[in-house]
Amino acid sequence: MSNTRSEDIFSALETKISSLRTSLSALEERLSAHILVDQQIKQVSEVEHLSTLVEEMKEEIELLDCRLTDLQESASLEYQRSRAHEVVLQQLIEASPAHSHINLLLEIENYSTERHRSETRMDAFYDYSSYDNKHTDVDHVTNPPTTVTCDPEHQL
Repeated sequence: MSNTRSEDIFSALETKISSLRTSLSALEERLSAHILVDQQIKQVSEVEHLSTLVEEMKEEIELLDCRLTDLQESASLEYQRSRAHEVVLQQLIEASPAHSHINLLLEIENYSTERHRSETRMDAFYDYSSYDNKHTDVDHVTNPPTTVTCDPEHQL
């Protein structure tokens, strides 16, 4: 009896082991499927996050494009204003016999920030109180100096 009983226990254990193996393999498959679903969910959330970032970047690009257009228009207007000043200065130079020898484009090319600073410093040291208000820059245009130069073009 003990043999049959051992065999019955052994047979029951084998059946139990077999059922546990089946359950284990089913659980492993479910676990694999669950892991796969989790990975897909994670990938979908990453794609959604990336889509949001792409939309934000597109908006940022549009904003930067508008700013660039504004800067280009501003630079164009500034260039036009600067060019208009150059033309007016050149006309004033050409109209003034005392200054007609000045080459405006050369002066603009040679002008530097150091030169501007040194002229500003010299202005600070110049005593304007001794300046006679009767003589203005307009006087040179309306009442040109009576000196005669050797160049017939500059003679009055």
